[in-house]
Amino acid sequence: MSRTVLATEGTRSLSFTRRFAHPPARVLRAHLDAATLRRWIGSDAHPMTECQVDGRAGGSFRYDWTGVNGFSASGTFEEITARRIVHVERFDPDWTGGEARVITDFDDDGAGGTILRMQVIYASPEARESVGASGMAEGMEGAFDRLEALL
Repeated sequence: MSRTVLATEGTRSLSFTRRFAHPPARVLRAHLDAATLRRWIGSDAHPMTECQVDGRAGGSFRYDWTGVNGFSASGTFEEITARRIVHVERFDPDWTGGEARVITDFDDDGAGGTILRMQVIYASPEARESVGASGMAEGMEGAFDRLEALL
């Protein structure tokens, strides 16, 4: 199974790269379908309890998780194409240091699978450092493992 690679870019960005054994259209759909998102985003400690997605440019989303430290995320889709989703997101409570811009590319790997690359651009270098130290990378790895198994 492929593993997620975390890298820093510039002073404000983190990127996550992961190969999936499924075609780009299928992986992209899993990022826009509320019923599917509920099944792979979150964890046993923080189950997703609410998921609303208007998966079009200009559309919005909201996710709620419960658990010891319940939280939510909401945002707006800026661009959605056959190979890319661009959105802005905000968490409540704001543990990420303000709004972040997320660019997710779904590229064909030449063997029927997908190379997913997600770049998250934070409001400040301090926000990126805080998020990087938060355990978010492990959370992304678990979510991507669930997504791979679901597809």
